[in-house]
Amino acid sequence: GVRFREMAIDSAVAALSTSYSLVDGEFRSEVTKQNLQARARGVLMMSAANEHNALLVCNSNKTELALGYSTLYGDMCGGIAPLGDVPKHVVYRLARFVNARAGQEIIPLGSIEITPSAELATGQVDPFDYPLIAPLVDELTTHRRSVGELAAAFRARGLPETLAAALPSADALFKTFSPASFVEELRKLDAMIRRSVFKRLQAPPVIAVSERAFGSDLRETLSN
Repeated sequence: GVRFREMAIDSAVAALSTSYSLVDGEFRSEVTKQNLQARARGVLMMSAANEHNALLVCNSNKTELALGYSTLYGDMCGGIAPLGDVPKHVVYRLARFVNARAGQEIIPLGSIEITPSAELATGQVDPFDYPLIAPLVDELTTHRRSVGELAAAFRARGLPETLAAALPSADALFKTFSPASFVEELRKLDAMIRRSVFKRLQAPPVIAVSERAFGSDLRETLSN
């Protein structure tokens, strides 16, 4: 029952690129080009919201917000982020649950089974193994576990119950990481979480459904 429409952004991106090049030359960064596409989409979607007296929904999930893997003033546009307190791996579970409860394909399987991608560059895919990474990010944020605590649990092969329950299999992490590479991955994720506080402070409000949500439940400081 949802109306589906496509709106081209080619001309908007081209016009903005031309305006920029007149002052500072051609874009040198591929990231700049990709972010401009996301921001052009955001402008058009906000325009549609104005025209139809509607509220734009931001689809960022908790994993993306935590890692800062979203474009400020682009795909972070919106009045509310209903999935902002739902980790990426749980989003997939919810989608399958909705279909199972309805007994039909309410949420297209293509949107569930497709390789995650921002689709802003040819062949671009998200650089995360979400079934493993999303539960780890949730431990560092929602459950407030430290890198040292998770590393010690990994070495003892005694993962927290919340983490073990969220993984695709009991030994998924042990098959993928060595103790050293696991610590390196945790440190990388922790650094990304700390670096992206400024984005979360400007993100749309989320609907809190976990024990600790960004925004209303979890106050963060830029001194991170």
